[in-house]
Amino acid sequence: MIHTRFGLRSSITTLRKKQEVKQCHIVIINDMDLYKVHPVSNFLYEKKGSKYNTLKTKGQIIVRFLNWFVENHLTFRELEARLSTLSFNKVEYYINWLVSEGKSKSTILNNQLTLKEFMGFLIRNGIINNKETVQEYNDRLSNKSSSFFQLYRRPNPRQTALVHELNLNYIISFIRLAIKHTTPIALGVYLQFFGGLRRGDCVNLTRSSVKSKGSYGEFGLELDIRERNLRTDLKDFDGTDGVKKPRIQVVFANRLLPLIYEQHSKTYDDITGQDALFVDKNGFPMSGRTYQQQFNRLKKIFIEKLLQSDNLEASSYGLYLSNRRWSTHIGRGTFSNWIAESTGNPLDVAIARGDSNIESSLSYMEQSETFLNGVNEVLNKMYENAWEYE
Repeated sequence: MIHTRFGLRSSITTLRKKQEVKQCHIVIINDMDLYKVHPVSNFLYEKKGSKYNTLKTKGQIIVRFLNWFVENHLTFRELEARLSTLSFNKVEYYINWLVSEGKSKSTILNNQLTLKEFMGFLIRNGIINNKETVQEYNDRLSNKSSSFFQLYRRPNPRQTALVHELNLNYIISFIRLAIKHTTPIALGVYLQFFGGLRRGDCVNLTRSSVKSKGSYGEFGLELDIRERNLRTDLKDFDGTDGVKKPRIQVVFANRLLPLIYEQHSKTYDDITGQDALFVDKNGFPMSGRTYQQQFNRLKKIFIEKLLQSDNLEASSYGLYLSNRRWSTHIGRGTFSNWIAESTGNPLDVAIARGDSNIESSLSYMEQSETFLNGVNEVLNKMYENAWEYE
């Protein structure tokens, strides 16, 4: 008997102007890993103008729900799982199951919003034509005073806490641990904390996209960040590999940068000839997924060091971080935080992050004595107050 499951696949299409566009597809996959696009992919196709990562997130939510429905249809006394038999009590059963599994508040909300859209899609396209379900959908849409889906349990607030930035006193130690334990991404971690890069920005960098000021970034770096699609060989192109905002990004220098950049440049080479700055253990351009795995390892080591510390403040901070959610984006959040601390001008933060469209942003940062003095003051404090691990 051949078993099938729903999955998500991506494709890259080249338009007339040689612009590459990524598209998500909801597919049916069999035991031999062969797949075909399922008609519900139209749910994603209809969302023209949506960014790839947004479509990928919605697609993942639909795929997980459909696979859950296929696996649990007997719970609803149905001999087989049919889209036409989907109803609100089944969707609510699933959402409340997610709550019971301890999913975060944001995850629950994203599932509610996407599955609401999905039910509307199925009804509009006549896939669900049960009169009671259609009527219930319309009634729920018109009822603005209550939630579209009923939650019987509320997410635990402890599970929803998200850390956006790292305490400035621990940044230097975090990067030193990266140099020692996760060397392939140590430079990337630095770029995130001192240049505000996202994970996707890092894995799209090439050696030629890095402009050094002084020897090995002694006075900083300028990065040409844009989509380069360095891993087109991957079967399922990962949305975390993408660049959200192409830009020229300044990376600020402290005494660690020349050491990390020189070590990285002399250690890692892209064997594919694409000149990727970050490579995996096989010498191929690093994917966002591999970068994330390396970061997760670094995060675990960092928390363990904190918890083992005899310093009460450090061990307490370790306990705090261990009970909250944080990932690679904490580098960008921390970057924004310390830039904000070094200047009272929100425009400085926007320019430093690459959020501003001001054409002269680079020269502005380089020529603003007040801005640079503030940055250097904070950088010095990071070293003066840095926690030292054993």
